[in-house]
Amino acid sequence: MKSFEIEELVGLKDGIVITDKGEENIYFQYKNKLGHIENGYFKFSVFPVNNSPGFIVHLLDTQMKAGLRRAFQSKGYNITPEQWGVLSRLWVKDGIHQNTVAKRTSKDRHTITRILNLLEKKGLIRRVPDPEDKRRVNIYLTPEGKGLKSKLSPIVINFLKKCFAGLDEKDLKEMERIHRRILKNLNDH
Repeated sequence: MKSFEIEELVGLKDGIVITDKGEENIYFQYKNKLGHIENGYFKFSVFPVNNSPGFIVHLLDTQMKAGLRRAFQSKGYNITPEQWGVLSRLWVKDGIHQNTVAKRTSKDRHTITRILNLLEKKGLIRRVPDPEDKRRVNIYLTPEGKGLKSKLSPIVINFLKKCFAGLDEKDLKEMERIHRRILKNLNDH
């Protein structure tokens, strides 16, 4: 497939065409760097499922979580990737409300409650009533929770090095740009 850089999207040319193979061709017109209008298209396939972009993203998420869990376990830490996500947000700033932790980790109310219950049971966090609003509870790291940062961070860094082996900085920046664009698309709807 020809690679091109779109300077400005002009509009859809023919809209979306769905083939009997479960493929979608999205046709559009765009303005290139020289100001010329060109035609282009993106081809998305949902069948076979293994070639679907959504399935590939799901597979990547599933395998990265499983791999990170194994990396923690191999070093003797009973921490899940979800718990790592909460701890890493609290290492930036603790003493924040549970809803703020949920938003910063993209977890719903029930999931964050379950994760916080487990972290509290492990002695890594404590819940403290908000002095300004007794109905609210703020989440603080315990000394043990704070101490895990220096132990878990090298494990995560080494794991990510293995995941992204063979990719250079330009590749990683492009991957981040693409993922952020997809997230923006999802949040705009």
